[in-house]
Formats: sequence, structure tokens, C-alpha cells
Amino acid sequence: MRCSAALGLRVDGEATVGSRLGVLLKTDAGWETYYDHWAAQTIGRDIAIDGMEATIQRVRCMSPLGVDDPHAWEGATWIEGTLLIDETRKLVVWAEESEALYMPRLINYLVEHTWPGWTAVWSAEGTRGTLRAAGVDPATIFTHRSDRLPCDRAPDLEPWDEWHGADPITVRMADGTLVTWRAYGFLDDVVGFGPENFLALAREVASRLPDESNAWEPTMDDDVPTTGIFVDYQARSLRWWSLQDEDMHLEDFTALWPGWTLTSTSDDYSWHQELAGEVFRTWTNDVDECRSWIAKAIEEGARANPLVSMAIALSGQGHEVSPYASALEFVPSNRKATMESFDRLLDAVRDEPLKPARMIDRHGTITPPLNEEERTC
Repeated sequence: MRCSAALGLRVDGEATVGSRLGVLLKTDAGWETYYDHWAAQTIGRDIAIDGMEATIQRVRCMSPLGVDDPHAWEGATWIEGTLLIDETRKLVVWAEESEALYMPRLINYLVEHTWPGWTAVWSAEGTRGTLRAAGVDPATIFTHRSDRLPCDRAPDLEPWDEWHGADPITVRMADGTLVTWRAYGFLDDVVGFGPENFLALAREVASRLPDESNAWEPTMDDDVPTTGIFVDYQARSLRWWSLQDEDMHLEDFTALWPGWTLTSTSDDYSWHQELAGEVFRTWTNDVDECRSWIAKAIEEGARANPLVSMAIALSGQGHEVSPYASALEFVPSNRKATMESFDRLLDAVRDEPLKPARMIDRHGTITPPLNEEERTC
């Protein structure tokens, strides 16, 4: 088993991390497990471009993870991305250290064409969902129990900050009043408030909206939200959508929001637009954005180990750099596909939105289900 010392570089005596991917491959013969230090950031796009055979070949060139079975994978707590390839069910589940560059539903759609006969599932709650797909209760590995206390301020959630984000946050108060503002939609920050302190923030926003809303417009013309959060004090529920998976400090929610529910709605932003009466994103732009990132990856081809350029840049700035051996553990995606095939696939769906990405949550619920009998893993 690897430990959290599996870092990338020591820069002036301080350790820096990579983009750590854990892979679970299930065959008729049992489990194979692998690790790559830099592959988590683009794993969704990579598996869509490479297809099934090249992906499995790549995985088997990675380093052994050091566990024989997912149930023993204690190091899953520090992994940034996960990939489950289940040959027995023709199921591929992925979660990446995402920069929110593309809609997960489009990656699933492309994967199901480049992996014929397979079903793609996005793990919206990160490693926990992938573990559930492998038959593991994440609570047996994520054993941390929160002693976190509610905070009363998080500038990233405040719309009056000069460089606030563009993500919509909507609150329905107990009397039914709705208020929506834009900020950085960090779910962990919202969870950290607890319901009472977050309600106080929402009330302050509502009181300042009439006079200050013009000053709270997005700070850049190209700001497009990648996450949305809805906190409903009538239903005692917190719902969110995103282009990124979220599995940071989910245990804190149970401790800080007792009696509340926390639910991912995958990458479905349509319900939030209807609720807020605003347009957050447009489907044609979603497709074009995905197309551009697929094209860039194919044009780039197999990328070099990110450690190399990082070390050169830091050394050039006068820093003392010493790599860990684990930082050399990188097997690149081959990205040998042609763009024409992806253009055809994306053109076919550009005029009509796909349904939200099929996802698995921390409880093992797959939405929409693989079939009517199998709703959970």
C-alpha cells in the first residue's frame, strides 16, 4: 500500500503533490490494481479518446497499487482521481481531478462510442462513488469523523468580493423567499458554515441585493459557472450540480448539517436555471467547449511527464528541486485518434442536449439506473 508520501517534488524542502490516479481493473480472474502519479487530471478525456483496448493496455503499464483487493485500499483517501474498469459487467466508472473543462455527460457519451458495448458512469462524489461501484463501503476506508466547528465567514462565497466567482448559489428561506447570487461554488465552504451561519450570509446577501447587485455582476465577460448550489431551508436539503466531482470533507456535512440531505444532480444545471430564472450555460457552447479540449489533446498527442517541465521551470527560478521516485510514475494516454470521428459524434448531439451524465454517488446509487433491477452497487 502506498502512503501520502507519494508526492511529486521537494521544492526548497517542501513537498508538492501530483495528480494521483488509482485504477481498479476487474476481470474474470479477479482484481488488478494500479497507480499513476500524474494521470488523474485528464482521465475522463483520455479514456474517451483512447478507447477500451488502448486504455487497458495503458493501465497495465502503470505501477502496481500495492493492494490485491479494493476493500484493502486504505490509500484511497489521498487519491485525486479514480478509474474502475469492470470487464465482467462492461462498466467503466471515472472521476478526475477536474478543471471543469467539459461536461461529464459528453465524456460518457463519447466513451460509450469508443468503448462499444460498455456503459460509462461518472462518479460525481469522487473516490467514494468509485469504491461503491467496486463493492466497497467507503465508510470502511474514509474513517475520519469530523470535529470541525462551523465557520462564520468565507470570502469565496461573498458576491461583494471584487473578484468573486460566477457560480450560482440559490437559497430558499423558511418563508419561501428565494435569493440567488454568484460566487465561487465551493461545496466545502458551504458545508463549513453549517445551516445557521449560512442562513445569516443569505440574509445579508438578500438585504444588500437591491442596492448593490449591479456591482456584483461577473467580473469577466467569459465567466461561465461550472457548479451550482441550492440550499432549501423548507426541505432541509442541499442540492448541487457540477462539471467536477466533489468528495472533499463529505463527512463534515453529517456533523455540521444534522437532519439535512446532500444530493448531487450530476451535471444537470437545467433545474437550477428554471429555479433561479437565469441562464447559466448553453448546450451549444458546452458541446463546442468539449470539442476544443478533445482537439487540443489529440493535437498534443502523448504528453511528457509533467514533472519535467515543472522541474525545469522551478530550477530556472533558482529553487532547489529534488523529485521523488513516485513522481516518475506516469504512463501517458496515446491519444492516437483522429478528430474527424469526434467531430461527427459531437455534431450529432449539438442541437439537442443529452440527458445528464449517468452518475454514481457515495451511497452506490446509479442515476439513471443500469436497469430497473440494479439501482445500487
